[in-house]
Amino acid sequence: MLLRWVGPGNLTLESEAPTVDDKAVQDLQAGYRLQQQGELDRASEFYKGVLRRFPENEFALNLMGVVGVRRGDFPGAIDFLKRALAVNDQDAETHNNLGLAYEATRDLEGARQAFERSLSLLPRQPVVLNNLGNILSSLNRHREAIERYQAALVLDPRYVDCLGNLAMSCLAERQNDLALRLIDRALALAPQKAQLHSSKGRVLLALTRYAEAACCFEAAIALDADLLDARIQLSTAQKQLHRGPLARDTLDHVLRVDPKNSEAHKCLGVLLEQSGDFTGAAHHFREAIASSPRHASAYYQLSKLSGERLTGQEQAEVKRLLEDPSTPNQMRGPLLFALACELEKQGDLATSLERFSEGNRARSTDTYDSAADDVFYKAVRETFPLKSAAVVASTGEADFVPVFVLGMPRSGTTLTEQILASHSQIKGAGELGLLSGLALEASSLTRTSFPECCNVLTEEQVRILQTRYRSGIEAVAGPGRLFVDKTPMNFQLIGFIARVFPQAKVIYCKRHPLDNCLSIFKLPFDETQQYSHDLVSLGRYYRNHERLMGYWHECLPDRILTIQYEETVADVSRQARRLLEFVGVDFEEQVLEFYRTDRIVLTPSAQQVRRPIYASSVGVWRSYGEGLRPLMTALGISPAGEAA
Repeated sequence: MLLRWVGPGNLTLESEAPTVDDKAVQDLQAGYRLQQQGELDRASEFYKGVLRRFPENEFALNLMGVVGVRRGDFPGAIDFLKRALAVNDQDAETHNNLGLAYEATRDLEGARQAFERSLSLLPRQPVVLNNLGNILSSLNRHREAIERYQAALVLDPRYVDCLGNLAMSCLAERQNDLALRLIDRALALAPQKAQLHSSKGRVLLALTRYAEAACCFEAAIALDADLLDARIQLSTAQKQLHRGPLARDTLDHVLRVDPKNSEAHKCLGVLLEQSGDFTGAAHHFREAIASSPRHASAYYQLSKLSGERLTGQEQAEVKRLLEDPSTPNQMRGPLLFALACELEKQGDLATSLERFSEGNRARSTDTYDSAADDVFYKAVRETFPLKSAAVVASTGEADFVPVFVLGMPRSGTTLTEQILASHSQIKGAGELGLLSGLALEASSLTRTSFPECCNVLTEEQVRILQTRYRSGIEAVAGPGRLFVDKTPMNFQLIGFIARVFPQAKVIYCKRHPLDNCLSIFKLPFDETQQYSHDLVSLGRYYRNHERLMGYWHECLPDRILTIQYEETVADVSRQARRLLEFVGVDFEEQVLEFYRTDRIVLTPSAQQVRRPIYASSVGVWRSYGEGLRPLMTALGISPAGEAA
């Protein structure tokens, strides 16, 4: 007799076959029943009995592979499944099982090939399409993953897990609103599924809706207390809400339950770094590496700590991972950045710059195209004519004054915020994404694209936006009157700020272009800041940012205070007084000791702002020599650092 699958979880007899006898069929069926009941040891004894008499029985081999997967013995599972396929490589189910085993061993390429082979034999398999989507997602090939998830959902529109996975790939592709709709659709089908609540929380984090995200993670934990990833994500939301001690407690709980949880160690390390405990941060980054030697991000986080050095063993492991062809690109970027930071500490700046360049290329090979910025710049000039009344027409709330600290990343925005937030009357809200979300809402309210929507906003709509922003910032920083929103890229939205918040203060941070761009280049910014991955792109983007800021200064000549980073370093007292006078509060001595703050600093400048003012970051570009020539050319700056 011959066995065949007739659907998930079912075996049946099909026809006579000379390679088995009735007892073998009975043993396979008995073992399968036990396997379905979770009695894996007893099931495997039946399968082994069949294999002792029929060593090439593909069903026993396949089922032993499934038992191996269920037990966590993935190398053993792979061996049995390969033997089954050596007998019959036309069985789609066996290829799928092999893919699952490969996935568990992190052999993502092997898993991809196995799932694709299964689908070539039997295309209409929603589960296998979902499995393949998961592998493509892990390989950071989200657009391809989305195609597989969508194909699975055509076959099974109520496939809840697939809906959730599709949402996560949409999130990775920055289709945040679509991701949220997909998660809500999945939750409507399965409201008690904890993982979906956690996934919704991740989407809300991306949308900077931190309080709502925290509620989603808490809902996931209430449904499944063992969902440790939800607790780790909850700590991120708590941190963004400036609830540092609570975030620490959340991560400590995870590590009590799972002392070797590498992601919890890494996140706790980041939290401690942002809180000023650099020794504790290094300890937890090393714990993450000890638990997961392939944890690329932990190597980078450790290497960038100014007081730490990678050990010889750690450097050797980083190099080994980079030489391993199975290491995916999303890991190569942080690993190359880790080596670059170590080389920089060794004084080998030329090689360090090469590693930073390789790391940026691993993150993205796309280069900056200014076409979209050119269109935006043209729209800005048409929407906000010079000194136009349209940009100051609305009425602001006297008891609420947002202070927008903006400019290029790494231009001194964090330092400026720390000085301001050290004042007794000013609350620092950190780096928020509220304003960009508000601009999208303005477009939605008016049914007009941005920035043109600013000219057609009604006063009622402006009040809605003001209230929405105030509630969002107070959820992070608590109630108050003066708040600092330190989001560098808000320099693109100054006209919108003037229209919606006429009472706002705008502080523009500026730094020498070569130091500024070099500092950006040495940080692993994600694909939303594509210009940062290439020196030429950086230079071109910087010049476009200067062009836009020049226009804002013409448009609103009395509304923007420019703070030059080098002048702050040279005389922090004078610059602090300028800042406080512009904001409208009296000088307080404690702002000069901004580095003593116990605030969490949620930016890459967390280490620097824990120290008194220092001048070592001024003129750093001069040490890099010819390696920066492409950047100089793009900026139009001579090797002496002056405008060409």
